[in-house]
Formats: sequence, C-alpha cells, structure tokens
Amino acid sequence: MTAWPLYVVQVALGTSLCAYVSYAFLSIWAARKWRLEAPVLTPHWTPAVTIFKPVRGVDAEAWDNFASFCRLDYPAGQLQILFGALEADDPVLDLVRRLQAEFPDHDIGVVVAPPGSVRGNNRKVCNLLAMLPHAKHDLLVLCDSDMRVRPDYLRRIVAPFKIDSPPVSQSKASAIQMDIESIPSIQNPKSRIQNRTVGLVTCPYQGRSVLSFSAAIEAISIGADFIPSTLVSRAVEGVSFALGSTIVIPRSVLERIGGFEPLLDELADDFRLGNGVYKAGYG
Repeated sequence: MTAWPLYVVQVALGTSLCAYVSYAFLSIWAARKWRLEAPVLTPHWTPAVTIFKPVRGVDAEAWDNFASFCRLDYPAGQLQILFGALEADDPVLDLVRRLQAEFPDHDIGVVVAPPGSVRGNNRKVCNLLAMLPHAKHDLLVLCDSDMRVRPDYLRRIVAPFKIDSPPVSQSKASAIQMDIESIPSIQNPKSRIQNRTVGLVTCPYQGRSVLSFSAAIEAISIGADFIPSTLVSRAVEGVSFALGSTIVIPRSVLERIGGFEPLLDELADDFRLGNGVYKAGYG
C-alpha cells in the first residue's frame, strides 16, 4: 500500500524532469534559430537616429551606462541622444550635463517636461510624450536608463530596416528615406517575419554588474527564464511584443498606431507598443 504514493511521486517528478529537458532543448533550438537569422550588417548604412533616454534619479553605475551610448561605432552626425526628466531638479540631470561637457561632438539634448505633462499613470510614457517633439530624426530608439551597450549596438538594431523597411512619411526627407527607396528589389527571407514589413525592432539583454544578492537572483532569472521564454515565443509564434530595454520604431509607424497617448495608463507599455505594431500588420 505504501508503494503507490511513492510511485505517484516518482512519476510526477519524472514527468516534470522530462518537461524541463524538453523545454531546455526547445530553448537552445530557439536561440540558435535567432542567431542564424540575424540580419547581415551593412557597414556603410547608418541612418539618422534619435535615442530616447527617459530618466529619473541616478541608477547604479549611471555614468558608465550613459557614456556607453556616446562611444558607439556610429557617425556622431547621424545620432541624437535625448535625455528626458519630469522634474527640473532631478539629480540625474547633473550627470547628463557632465556628459554634454565631456562629449561635445555629440548631439546630446536635455528635455524637462513642462508643467501638466503627467497626464496618466505611466510616468515613463508621459516623459516620452514630452521628448517626442524634440526628436530631429525619423528613426526612434527607446532605451531604458539602466542599459549599457557595446559599440556595435546601434548598427545591429537598425540593420533589419535596411533589409525590409516600412513606409515613411513623405514630408520627412532623411537618410533613412533615401535608403528605403532603393530597397524593394532586395529579398532576404530570413529577415522577413510572416511576410510582414519590419515596423519595430527589439532585442534581448543580460543582467550584469550584480551588486547585491537580490540583483544576482534577478540576473539569473533574466538569463535562465525570461530571455529563453522570449526566444521560444519568437520561434514558435513570431514576435508580437517588444522589450522595453530597446525598441526601435520609425516615426511613421508610431503615428499609425496612435503614438504614445494610448499607453498613458498602460503598465506594460513595451508589450502594448510591440503588440500595436504587430496588429497594424508589421513584423
């Protein structure tokens, strides 16, 4: 009689182990598929880009994080970096002004939201709305304040638009428009997602610079659970979401889905932004 409960426990544990091993292999396959389908970089294609950095308070290692965006392997004349804050006395702005002084060749702007800018529960979206009118370029990169990047970061995240670019506003004459006009004859099946034109690019990230036990647990969770599940979702059903760490979206696509306003009361603004682009028919 006592053998049956033990047998049930063994079957349950064995089933769980099989499920985990199966999912682990599925994750490895999904990661390999993502790597193999990465767009080929075009060395001389560097469209004009505006990077949005909504900030509040001074994160750990904030200077190194911010400075990494000023050390990108990208022409300084094709890059604008906008830092936005909701309060004029936010201490992080002193760090941004130091950044402006140490990288005078870069177009680094500071936007302090005017009074009344907080119109919804999502303060990050309120910040982005205040920054948007100050963007000089049509290709927009939304990036969290605590991200640190490698020199080839920007070239990699704009690369998919070289292969398969969305239509852009005719009123905006820019480097990206001139490139898009020459693209229709280019075919790269691996860069197409369900035959959709690419309208948004996002990318995974790693937990680094672990400074506490809780941060170590979070870093393990990102690498062992969150990113694998994201890649499995991509491989199995395609990408219908975005990760807030990095979102690249042309201004014309953003306007087509209603801009940032519909996200003012959304907690998962990154998911909603990506899902809105997907529902609009883009990849």
